[in-house]
Formats: sequence, structure tokens, C-alpha cells
Amino acid sequence: PSPGGASSGKAVMEDPAEYVRRTVHLDTLGARKPWLVVNVGSGVSMLKIDEQRTVMHGPVSTYKRVGGTPLGGGTFLALGCLLTGVNSHMELIELAERGD
Repeated sequence: PSPGGASSGKAVMEDPAEYVRRTVHLDTLGARKPWLVVNVGSGVSMLKIDEQRTVMHGPVSTYKRVGGTPLGGGTFLALGCLLTGVNSHMELIELAERGD
């Protein structure tokens, strides 16, 4: 949002490597690149994040979308509930953990 609270309506993509670094703390775990970041939502998107390169504004990680599908978490939940008779995502996870 802008300082006045109004939104320009444009989405701004933040550097995926920075998002992963802040969220998962991979740097403190000693994880080396390349990273494969998989986002599961209503669909699935996979990004490959490589080493940094320096551009005019400073170092940034290079990334490339390497795959994805329009099927994601919603499809998993709907099919899982229909096929197993459970009513929630947590019940599906519990079944999966047991190998059912």
C-alpha cells in the first residue's frame, strides 16, 4: 500500500531468495544454493534459486520458475476427503503420517 493507505493495484514480487532466507532461516542452517522452493496453494509453483549476482541496486539472487501445476492444496483436500471420508486437512495429514 502507498503511504496514504491506497493500493496501486500492482503486485510487487519480492526477491524469492530473500523471502526464503527470512522465513526459513536457511543461511543460519548452512544451506547452500541452489534451492528449490515449492509453494503449494491453490496451485503449485516451483522456483530454482541460484547464487547471487550484483546489479545496480546491489546483490540479488537469480531465480527461475522451473515448473508448476494448477492443482494444489485445494485439490489435495477435496480428493482426500472424498476418497477417505475424513473432514479436514489435519485428518488427511494424520492418515498420511500413518501410511494410510
